[in-house]
Amino acid sequence: MFLSYWFYSRKDDEKKHSFRLLERKAAADEDLPSHVDVVSKVIPIDSEGKVARGNEKTSGEKLAEQLFQAASDPTFKPNVDVTCAEVSAGSAGQLSQYFWDSGLLNGNKEDPSAPVVDIIVAPNVFTARRQASATGRAVALVKQVPE
Repeated sequence: MFLSYWFYSRKDDEKKHSFRLLERKAAADEDLPSHVDVVSKVIPIDSEGKVARGNEKTSGEKLAEQLFQAASDPTFKPNVDVTCAEVSAGSAGQLSQYFWDSGLLNGNKEDPSAPVVDIIVAPNVFTARRQASATGRAVALVKQVPE
């Protein structure tokens, strides 16, 4: 039985989340089709070794600040691309926090018999790979997540 999870994501999530492409030998124990990338999710970690959390402003809040700045300074040139990678921002985005907190990928430490999710659908992650793909799909096996 496959367990799947749909992760609602915004269009700018492609820039927010960082993945590192791993060599296929990282998944040597699995028989994967050639179109599946093996990746590692990069998650910001704090000095205590826990997921870094913060209150980053939303894109709407960042754009609103620019709107007010433009209203008070006619020479100000707004930037509509206000997305900041979670690693640069120093705090994990929702997808990273969900990976970390839920035990989705490495099991539930409080209940080892709890099922582990097999499939996560995140439609706004890997969009560039999907567009470059001959099949119009992007599939990735997340092989490493820090514990």
